[in-house]
Amino acid sequence: MGIMERMRSGTDNFVIQAVFVIIIVSFVFWGMGNTGPTSSVVAEVNGKRITDTQFNKLARRVARSQGAMTAEQEQAMRSQVLNMLIEKEVMLQEAHHLGLEISDEEVNRDIFSNPNFKGEDGKFSMEIYERTLERSGISRVNYEAEVYENLLLNKLQEVAVMAVQVNDAEVRDRYVASNTGLSVQYVAIPDAAFYSAVEVTQEEIDALVAADAARIQAAYDAQFERRFNEPRKATISTILLRTDIEGVDKDAVKARLEAITGGLAPGEAFEEAARTWSEDLSAVSGGNLGTQSEDQLDPTLAQAVFAAEAGQLTGIIETGRGFQVLWVRELQDAKVTSVEEASPLLARELIQAERAPALADTFAEEVLAEWKALGAPPLEKLLPQGLAPRSEPQVRLDGPGLGPLGPAPALMAALQDAPTGTVLPDVYTVSGQRVIAQVTSRTDADMAAFETEAPKLRQQMRMMSQRMFVQEWRDALIAAAEVERYI
Repeated sequence: MGIMERMRSGTDNFVIQAVFVIIIVSFVFWGMGNTGPTSSVVAEVNGKRITDTQFNKLARRVARSQGAMTAEQEQAMRSQVLNMLIEKEVMLQEAHHLGLEISDEEVNRDIFSNPNFKGEDGKFSMEIYERTLERSGISRVNYEAEVYENLLLNKLQEVAVMAVQVNDAEVRDRYVASNTGLSVQYVAIPDAAFYSAVEVTQEEIDALVAADAARIQAAYDAQFERRFNEPRKATISTILLRTDIEGVDKDAVKARLEAITGGLAPGEAFEEAARTWSEDLSAVSGGNLGTQSEDQLDPTLAQAVFAAEAGQLTGIIETGRGFQVLWVRELQDAKVTSVEEASPLLARELIQAERAPALADTFAEEVLAEWKALGAPPLEKLLPQGLAPRSEPQVRLDGPGLGPLGPAPALMAALQDAPTGTVLPDVYTVSGQRVIAQVTSRTDADMAAFETEAPKLRQQMRMMSQRMFVQEWRDALIAAAEVERYI
């Protein structure tokens, strides 16, 4: 039975597990009011119009609460306001569909209990009530209509959670899952580990290049910035004297660097000076920073480096760290590898990507069989392939997966009752990798403490179930509605 049907078939046989409150748009002191003949329509919900008067009043209120906003933030806010109005209208229509009503007595009780309308004696004051509404620019009729709607929406939420129940078995299962301790050893086997084992002939490469240019172009475009658009690069060394230390005299630091580098020649003399004077971590290697691309360098350094010629020293450069001089050892121009040049490489990789999974599947089954036979990972088989077991010492049965691998529902289900030493029976696919796992230790939940913990756990589960159900129900209501947005 769907969410909508579960809601609409709710009867007194259901027991409200708890009152679950979701965010209800509050329009207190900002009632919709009569829109007048000049109002335009910003949206329609099942034929019911939402006007720009309603929209603008709420947008102004939200804007005041947010403060200064960028144009993008204001646009996002206005979109959110429209969604809020649509959601409210959808829910009000559902309340009417279910036949829910709010009595005048309930409206009056809410107004009389509002502390904003009470005098110094703590009692409701009609004078304060009317004066407050007048100052807020809202009539009694409009305000009381809004109180009615908000009470109706609250009642709708109470009806919604009538469909939510948590039974004893669910509570017990959750307790066991959250209180069972496991240590698991596993190995993850990706396709990429077998690319090099795929034999690809030149004839196959040529055939793919000739037959599937579009596929190669797509692979090229996806990898262009990362692989085929190389920025300028420089191989550099540095002498740095830092000024980002409290109490350092910057002028004195600069003068000291001028004295160190005055007349200094590139080469061994520079390296020796760097070892002696530089305050950069590279000092131990003679100031060698290796080869770096332009986008890896501080912009100030990059400008000086690429303005110099290979073999030259830059002048003294000031950055946020201090003053430094760079020896530009080698320069490499930017390089773009064309799709024609990259095609043979990409064709080879595409063929490898197609064939590697079959090799990985076969390998994984062999590893599983040997692991079961040995009772331990078959290292002689794994290590030559560049694979090694990993351990997760604290695995929770109520968690989504194993360590960093990602969600693994089938694997986690297999761990539920697996005793210590068990190699799980299958190869599990997790985030595109094949995973083989073994339980290395297990501490079962203390069932003697279950009765004490159960009431608190039941309440937590009930609230979580209600929250999830109401969110799904609300989303289903909106998805089922005929909504037209005009802004």
